[in-house]
Amino acid sequence: MKRTIPVAFILLLSAAGGCTGVNQPIKNLGKSDTDLISDLHIQALRNHVQELTLALYRNNPEELGKAPDMSLEARMAQVLDHPTDVSYRELSYKHGVAAIELAFDRNYRADRVFALMLGVSSMLRLSYNNLDELFLFDQLDPQKLYDSARNLERIAWRMRSETHRGKPLLRLGPVHGKGAFEDTLSRMVSIQDLMAEIIATKTQRMINRAVHGATTLFIPIGI
Repeated sequence: MKRTIPVAFILLLSAAGGCTGVNQPIKNLGKSDTDLISDLHIQALRNHVQELTLALYRNNPEELGKAPDMSLEARMAQVLDHPTDVSYRELSYKHGVAAIELAFDRNYRADRVFALMLGVSSMLRLSYNNLDELFLFDQLDPQKLYDSARNLERIAWRMRSETHRGKPLLRLGPVHGKGAFEDTLSRMVSIQDLMAEIIATKTQRMINRAVHGATTLFIPIGI
């Protein structure tokens, strides 16, 4: 969801600059330091999602073939640009952690890579209130950021441990091996944990770190 600068800032910038367009340096006047950091982390997460999706499709090309006439480019666009108010029939109209669960369902017959990575992408978007960038009056919930990090850790664990008929549900190598997959997820976890701490400190809100306990179940992330 693209956001515009609040009206007060547009009036201020018009008076100061008299320009017809809003370029990046001017637009950044409508952002706090936390907003700028959040924007960088949102872009980093997007890059990691792209990296993981490409690697999983290269290692599991049969998954893409489960959707007739679907190209890799079209799938990548669905994963990366997926707004959380758009649903897909092949995912039973699910997104977020509900879509991720489909990827680990041994009876699921559709594209597991799509289920997993669209689930991850939309979960992360939900943790940022479905925003592509933040401005001064946008507020994040540190609990959602923290919970999404725990979900990423559970994805790594389940990818290691869950199999179907003695085989992994999704292959992680040779294009992108097990270690590299988990390293990328770890970087994503670090981003979300750091953001949770930043927002908790800024808003003086506590993060509940114990309520979910040690479980393989994913934590719902709401808008």
